[in-house]
Amino acid sequence: MTKGRLQLALAASLLLAAPSWAAGTAKGVVTVAGKKLTLSNVYAYAQTGFFDKTKTDVVVILSDMPIPAVDGHTPDEVARNQAALEAAVQQFLSLTLDAEGQVISLRPQHKAFKIVPSGASSNFVFEKKVHDGKLVSGRAYSKVPQKGFDGEVWEFDVTFESAVAPKK
Repeated sequence: MTKGRLQLALAASLLLAAPSWAAGTAKGVVTVAGKKLTLSNVYAYAQTGFFDKTKTDVVVILSDMPIPAVDGHTPDEVARNQAALEAAVQQFLSLTLDAEGQVISLRPQHKAFKIVPSGASSNFVFEKKVHDGKLVSGRAYSKVPQKGFDGEVWEFDVTFESAVAPKK
């Protein structure tokens, strides 16, 4: 087999092995201590509601790099996925939306933080265009600049659209 045919076969096998979800689009930035991370990739998946187990939350992960698909959505699987995500992507913004589209958790994983903050705040806003369990689309931003544990000033503003991978 020639080198060109081998490369073509490899590319075809990678396409066939790609996750079944459609890659979304994102445009925005997280800024920490003056250092910007451009957000251009997005992946979203459904998980059992944190506050109401009968409802579904959607986790949206945004980064400057392609984001690997999540393997499962139980608490143990999410913990393993978080470790795998941090190893693969290293810098990202993760937000969890409840069934109504409220930001119930947010984590700005950025190299400028000594200690990465996480949690929720009324200063974190999601303006939804679509949030129906199959597609999530809108703008997420911080109303005012935030302060990290070591005084780092940070903020984010991103618009995105992504198919939502179903609960497994």
